[in-house]
Amino acid sequence: MAQPCGPLIDQVGERAFDPHFTGTTRAQVRDLLSRASQVVNGAFDSTLVLTAMPTAPTLQVYNFERVAADVLRIKAVRQGTRDLSETDFSRLSQIDNHWFGRRGRRFETFAVLGRRLLVIHPLMPWADSVNVLYTQQLPTLAVDGDMVNLPDDQLPVLSKLTEALVLLKQRDLDKLGPLLAELPAALGLSPAAPQEAAA
Repeated sequence: MAQPCGPLIDQVGERAFDPHFTGTTRAQVRDLLSRASQVVNGAFDSTLVLTAMPTAPTLQVYNFERVAADVLRIKAVRQGTRDLSETDFSRLSQIDNHWFGRRGRRFETFAVLGRRLLVIHPLMPWADSVNVLYTQQLPTLAVDGDMVNLPDDQLPVLSKLTEALVLLKQRDLDKLGPLLAELPAALGLSPAAPQEAAA
């Protein structure tokens, strides 16, 4: 459930042993909390939105802006009740050597190119629409009353990540070390394999 960011800022200040925000100002902690909320949202796909996107008979590549202004990541594309299969952009040529400009009677596949382009294959010779399921980019937290739009079970991870950023800014490496050991698992990331010693 969404909650105001003010109490979370207070909590981070206390956990970083800076309850009066002398080492890091309250505005700086809010900015770090805002950035950390984007990381947590991206790691867990916390805020999913389903929206309709019109397609054009001459287009096969669409900018994310055509879907919505706040797209972080596209998760699925549907035509009616049918999900389009997702593929890597580099594999489109394996589906069809002449995929660009290929026409068909219905959409079959989608791919994401870079961070801002959606490719739908094949194109249809008439206007239609698809439903796009995407992870929403969260709004920036500007004042203490702004809401953190993450599920309650993700707020402890958000607090830990923000606390780690505050400790890093304050160069308090002794307290930062244990947090850095916990964060990859908390964010659902596998820890990097240790480097083998050079022979």
